[in-house]
Amino acid sequence: MPIEAHDFSEILGIVLDNAGKWANRCVNCDIAASATTLTLTTDDDGFGVAEEDLSRLGERGTRWMNAVPATA
Repeated sequence: MPIEAHDFSEILGIVLDNAGKWANRCVNCDIAASATTLTLTTDDDGFGVAEEDLSRLGERGTRWMNAVPATA
């Protein structure tokens, strides 16, 4: 997918910021590229999204858990 560097940087920043916001201690990010595909995989050790909500994560305009959880 053709994408401008600035746009990709903004997307990556949002994804990593979100992972860091909800992680307990660790965020992992892996970027793999081929001639036709760019795959971004992000994982954190936070509590995650409820199983029943997973299918709705890609819905445009949907926001999940806007408040940062309280830290102990």
